Amino acid sequence: MKIVSLDSLSSGNLILLLVFITILCYVILEQLHYFWWKSSSKLPGPSFTLPFLGSIIEMVKNPYQFWEKQRMFDPQGVSANFLVGRITLFVTDSALVRAILNNNSARTFLLALHPSARLILGKNNIAFMHGQEHKELRKSFLSLFTRKALGVYLTLQETSIKSHLQKWIQLSKENNEMEMSFHCRDLNLETSQYVFAGPYIGERRDEFCHWYITVTKAFISAPVFFPGTNLWKAYFARKKIVALLENAVIQSKKYIGNGGSPRCLLDFWTQRVLEEIEEATQQGKAVPSYSNDRKMAETLMDFLFASQDASTASLTWTLALMSDYPDVLKKVQEEQKRLRPNHEPLTFELVESMTYTRQVVKEILRYRPPAVMVPQNAMGNVPLTDNVTVPKGSFVMPSIWSSCMQGFPNAYKFDPDRMSPERQEDIKYRQNYLTFGIGPHVCVGREYAVNNLIAFLALISTECNFQRYRTKKSDDIIYLPTIYPGDCLMKFV
Repeated sequence: MKIVSLDSLSSGNLILLLVFITILCYVILEQLHYFWWKSSSKLPGPSFTLPFLGSIIEMVKNPYQFWEKQRMFDPQGVSANFLVGRITLFVTDSALVRAILNNNSARTFLLALHPSARLILGKNNIAFMHGQEHKELRKSFLSLFTRKALGVYLTLQETSIKSHLQKWIQLSKENNEMEMSFHCRDLNLETSQYVFAGPYIGERRDEFCHWYITVTKAFISAPVFFPGTNLWKAYFARKKIVALLENAVIQSKKYIGNGGSPRCLLDFWTQRVLEEIEEATQQGKAVPSYSNDRKMAETLMDFLFASQDASTASLTWTLALMSDYPDVLKKVQEEQKRLRPNHEPLTFELVESMTYTRQVVKEILRYRPPAVMVPQNAMGNVPLTDNVTVPKGSFVMPSIWSSCMQGFPNAYKFDPDRMSPERQEDIKYRQNYLTFGIGPHVCVGREYAVNNLIAFLALISTECNFQRYRTKKSDDIIYLPTIYPGDCLMKFV
């Protein structure tokens, strides 16, 4: 065998050889680091992962199958994996999930929505905030979800839902069965615009919808920021959305400043912000940092986006599950006929009295929580258990879905009666019922989200009939990135 000396290599070949050796050493060190850490932490996980990429290909190919396989490494604990060069912990134990979500700081955990989230949503997005500034901003939201405010929103929600139900009935006459996830998205997008921004978007609603869809596409696209890519388009679409919403804020401040009564979420927030500005001025203090037009517009955009994917998924699951459980739907219809014999308009008090309908909605949100994980970045070395210290720079995936399946009797059974006043499992197991999260980033609009689903269920049970057309995919679950049924093909009459 001929041995080639380094002296005989050209400079180009020598560089290639050094690059190859460097990469090989990196791969070996990377793998050794992962497996040493996994072994020392006594964590289960895959025995082999691809260099650099880890298990990312498997995850992208079939997210549900990947995370279900990962869950089975330790259904009520912690397991390890390796994704795109980073150690990843999948946390299924409910107590640990709560501990992670309750720790939000620059020294422990911060939300990691998406590799390109800051580029897509902007660095000032509320999801990336923590500390005192975050607390003060959330405190200003208290007036947005009072009984009065939720009652105002219900009127807007009912109008939007009824309008779309009529569209679905007409489309069903003209077409075969329809995939409802897309139609639920359109319904939810319109509802959110009316509830959050009221009349202020005006005739530019179609433009807004186009920009919104452009932004959401970036979350399921390659993280490549280059002209023509989805990420590039999303970056500029977000700027257009913020500019449109900034104009909405200006209009709202003028309307409320002139004594107008709040007509939407923005008006309620504007009313509170103007009060805070006046209080600060009288006390000689600085006005709130979030009170200028641009900051308010960015926050309003956060509301619009935070409510979209999860609520759209839950609307779709409501249709699918009511089709699959006609006995449950019948009980909802009976309650609605008793409470609304003449199709009375929805009010906060009326919705509050819908005991069984609320039970069904609570169970839908437990059985199929739309946001199944809340990805976190480990900002430091954080002790998690006696054996496990989360290494700085790793991904941590606390599983909301796993938590919602712990403690509850027959947890994998869809059973709205578990939420009844008699059984009260949502209260007994509230530490596990984490659909809306917990801690500093718990969903501020959870009552709004529940009311939206109650209104939707109340109206679809009385305003129309519907039928689901099942296929071999119907029982599958897909990630987009919230979870949806494999398909939800339906017709309305």
